[in-house]
Amino acid sequence: MVKNYIKETISLLTLLAATLPGFIVSFILLDEKDLQLFPVIRITPVSISGFLVTRLAFMVILGFFSSLLILQFNGLYTISFIESCQLALLSSLNTPILILIISGKVNNKVEGLTLLKLVTITLMIPIIIFFLNNNWEYAFAFLPASWVYLFFDSPQNQTLIFIIGTLYLVGMIYLSFKYMIKIKA
Repeated sequence: MVKNYIKETISLLTLLAATLPGFIVSFILLDEKDLQLFPVIRITPVSISGFLVTRLAFMVILGFFSSLLILQFNGLYTISFIESCQLALLSSLNTPILILIISGKVNNKVEGLTLLKLVTITLMIPIIIFFLNNNWEYAFAFLPASWVYLFFDSPQNQTLIFIIGTLYLVGMIYLSFKYMIKIKA
């Protein structure tokens, strides 16, 4: 019997749609770091943290709507609009974490490309959740992308997974943001 991997494919596409624009922003930030534009930004009325928050918020909104489009119009897997919005939010909250990790951890674009490959792998590793029994599927919960897969895989616990996943991702964004601001200051 052949198994259709529709849920697995849609969940991965949802994550990729939300995070790919964020990779572009992380490379723009690396370019600005190479050009040493952050000292110039400091003398403007906009603080560096305000500058970053604006870019991150735009990427979350863009990621949310691109994920929502995939979830609503994929033609393969149907879920309610509320569930689509929850999944799109979980997917888009991965974007700022990835942007801040890539642009805050590396010194140039070559290192950024290397870290980009590693980060992309961390988006795919938790897909193993679909193939594990219920006792082991939370072992990957420390990876931000795992909350999207857990939401797809556990229809009976979706509300709890959404709440915990959102809180976890917001906490990771906060910690990543503080780390990035500390580096840029």
